[in-house]
Amino acid sequence: MRITKAYVLVFAVVALLAVLPSQAAEKTSFTATGGSETILFPGIITCPGSPDYPDPFSCPDKMNVRGRIMTRRIDASDPRIDGVVTCDMNFNFDANIEGHYWAKCALVFDLGGVAEGSGTGQIAWTGTPWVSELFATDQDVSHVTGGPLDGCMLKFEAVSDLFTGLINIKGYILDPHEKK
Repeated sequence: MRITKAYVLVFAVVALLAVLPSQAAEKTSFTATGGSETILFPGIITCPGSPDYPDPFSCPDKMNVRGRIMTRRIDASDPRIDGVVTCDMNFNFDANIEGHYWAKCALVFDLGGVAEGSGTGQIAWTGTPWVSELFATDQDVSHVTGGPLDGCMLKFEAVSDLFTGLINIKGYILDPHEKK
């Protein structure tokens, strides 16, 4: 008897889903670039395990940065994404400046509205430390309020060249609004 009730319940759920209209969000791809960042506040730098080390940038083992505030201009293939982003960033580095970071950011669009969200990423050398290129790669999600993208979500990956300060972004806009 229990098996029969389970089959009836599963069949009812599948039938209900089949007759409901699809609510899939529209996906619009975009790419973007950003210039060098402007540091508004360098953050608080500490050397875990070596609290009295005189120069935090030459920590013998680990370095933490908390509350680094930066801003930069973003120009995108979709003009609705163009604007200025400001981020509050935190880092955990090893002696080679490799490690993990996370941030909360707000992108104020030129056409109105703001995308607020968070991201997390890794910083690593492409080869030999201090000789090869150093890149930061992160995954980000932002929710938009106001402007032409109100109610949308941005999902993207950003890759920063830490020597030049330039950033390349590739992602998409998820628009949950019903299209007519």
